[in-house]
Amino acid sequence: MPQYWDKTQRKELLHTKTLGKSDGVLENIREMWEKIKGVSVVKSCEWSLEDFKWARFTVLTRTFGCTEHGKAETMMVPLADMANHDFNRPTRWDYNNKKGGFTVRVVRTVRANEKLTDTYGNKGNDSFLPVYGFCVENNNWNQARFSLPLKNLNGIKVPNLKRLHVSKCAYDYNDGKHKYIDASCDTQASGSSRGGKELFSYARAIVLTDSELKAVSTILEKKHSLGPVSVINEIRVLKLLEEKATEALKRFSTTYEEDLEILADEKRTPKYGWYRNAVLARSGEKSTFIYYQKLAQTMIPLLMSEGIMKAKAHPLYRELQKHSKKENFGYYASRYFEQVVQPIVSGLRN
Repeated sequence: MPQYWDKTQRKELLHTKTLGKSDGVLENIREMWEKIKGVSVVKSCEWSLEDFKWARFTVLTRTFGCTEHGKAETMMVPLADMANHDFNRPTRWDYNNKKGGFTVRVVRTVRANEKLTDTYGNKGNDSFLPVYGFCVENNNWNQARFSLPLKNLNGIKVPNLKRLHVSKCAYDYNDGKHKYIDASCDTQASGSSRGGKELFSYARAIVLTDSELKAVSTILEKKHSLGPVSVINEIRVLKLLEEKATEALKRFSTTYEEDLEILADEKRTPKYGWYRNAVLARSGEKSTFIYYQKLAQTMIPLLMSEGIMKAKAHPLYRELQKHSKKENFGYYASRYFEQVVQPIVSGLRN
């Protein structure tokens, strides 16, 4: 886990959300320790911060969130907590009220000698590494952390801008200079593992013009999110996100392509080693930034088309259709076109 890495190792994660989350988890543990270290039972055990850190990480990585008799509970379940992560796991688990205990069920055919695995959630390596200490190869759930202005770029006071978000569990934070939002490639989903909806909602608000604000002011007063406003507003949003993605990529000392070359050399980056995990985490974040660059470069010309028929006749749209729906860009960019570009270009949202 990066919390136990030395300065040289941590340097491999410089400018990543992964390192920020790692430090955030550690700071949270330190804050908890400061609150409990003076309690008599803790003092009598003569625990140190390192002891508490070990215990806290054990709880963080091995607990299950269950519902027991209608009440949300956090449980530690020996043996069940030994299952490794797999997005396509064959098991499901929960607390069974009738049996009065934690149960694990197999929900598909399992071959002889096949491992029984669990999923630790649909998370990117930016979450797996600082919380569980591993990364997943070819992870499609990676997020990137966008740094955005705190105020509307046109100097307009936007109602509810500070609390404009979609999901309470989505990460958004400001340090007095910038607002930071974590987002995956899924621009239509919200929450701590997605965030794309939060990103677009906030970006639309900070590029609003005075006339656009008047048109959506009622929505902003009643809701904590903002959908597509207009063609020109969406173009400004895509340009802003492309600009911020480009700025973020320039901060890294290696390119995405160089990271892929490093990962291809398994002698240099043996599987499950700290160095490979570092490169997997940072390259995953880079791939998300690159997705937003490519999304802007593809969708802006389509948004500028005179009508949906011309948009679908555009070479970029035909190129989009060639991408496999199993790929991040092919799947999520197609959804963005269907749910955002097509309606506003068709005139459903002027």
